Amino acid sequence: MWSSTHRASRRTRRLGGACALLLSCGAAWGQSTAALGDQIETQAVRTQETAGPHPVDRKPSFVVMPIPMSDPMLGTGLTLAAAALYNPNGSERPWVTGAGVLATSNGSHAYGAFQQASFLEDRLRVLAFAGKADMNLRFYGIGSAAGEQGISVPTRDSGDVVLAQALYGVTKNLFLGLRLQSTHIKTELDLSEVGNRLGVSLPAIDLDHRTVLLGPALDYDTRDNQFMPRKGDYATLRIGFSSPSLGSDLSYRNLRAGYARYWPLNPRWTLAGRVSTCAVDGRVPFPELCLYGAQKDLRGYPTGQYRDRNLYAAQAELRWHFGERFGAVFFAGTGAVARKYSELFKETQLPSAGAGLRWMASKKYGVNVSVDVAVGRDGHAVYFYIGEAF
Repeated sequence: MWSSTHRASRRTRRLGGACALLLSCGAAWGQSTAALGDQIETQAVRTQETAGPHPVDRKPSFVVMPIPMSDPMLGTGLTLAAAALYNPNGSERPWVTGAGVLATSNGSHAYGAFQQASFLEDRLRVLAFAGKADMNLRFYGIGSAAGEQGISVPTRDSGDVVLAQALYGVTKNLFLGLRLQSTHIKTELDLSEVGNRLGVSLPAIDLDHRTVLLGPALDYDTRDNQFMPRKGDYATLRIGFSSPSLGSDLSYRNLRAGYARYWPLNPRWTLAGRVSTCAVDGRVPFPELCLYGAQKDLRGYPTGQYRDRNLYAAQAELRWHFGERFGAVFFAGTGAVARKYSELFKETQLPSAGAGLRWMASKKYGVNVSVDVAVGRDGHAVYFYIGEAF
């Protein structure tokens, strides 16, 4: 759901990570706190990746970058991102302090800031993020059938989010820790369009809720390069528990996991594959449901058109490096949403396919500026962003 463009170097990307995260924030925001959390988390993780295992000078480095975006739900827009990278303790990964502001053509806007730091010779990785967003989105209903109808009502989602995460390296490639996310969202549903079709006057509906999620987090990473991997594995797992004892309005649980693998076919071609899943249980507010299309799983669908308690997505991408700085990708995949996990493969499948171009903005770190066009069941979408989709 989030399609933004950040950074011309690993630094920029990390920074972009923050902003895109912000932007993600925004996009996923209204569509769902869950999505918002995912976007934040994903971008946060990317922020750590962008810093990468490359040595960084102790001298601070500053980046300011405008990031154009195109999103099926938000329209076109721009994010202005700024970040400082520095290395106070000589860690392999630099510390990053960043902030970003987003505005889109449909009147949505968001802003936020993040901090990434490493301690104990990079064995302890800490991330914090705080942001606010006011997004104009659309609600299509819950379930695959509701998404297929393509009937929606305008929504305005506003609120704030705070995220704190700490991961400790139990091995060279495996990091375990805890994540705490606090989100407050107010959703206003405008039912006037429905009322006009029915010939009646329907009042607007306001929904207001706060959630606090606490749970374990896991990262496993054997990729040869965080920005343009050609071989290796990358897996993430996030489990969250929400209850009144933590300050939440409702009690529920969620699980989000992803796994990607990369195979070098020859010096110019790479095959990449990714599977992801989401499951929620309990008294789950509709913005916290699993959102299809979030985090570009899969590209080609407005985030939030298909949402339910369970989700899976699988995709493959063939990457072609055909020039010193140029490349192309070809991708396809499918997935589904369902109320029960056992029904995921019985529901309507949601395929996607497309292609994109790449331009290497940073030869030193192998960071691409990316443009993708994806086609789903209900139409197509264009994405601009920094780095790879996964």
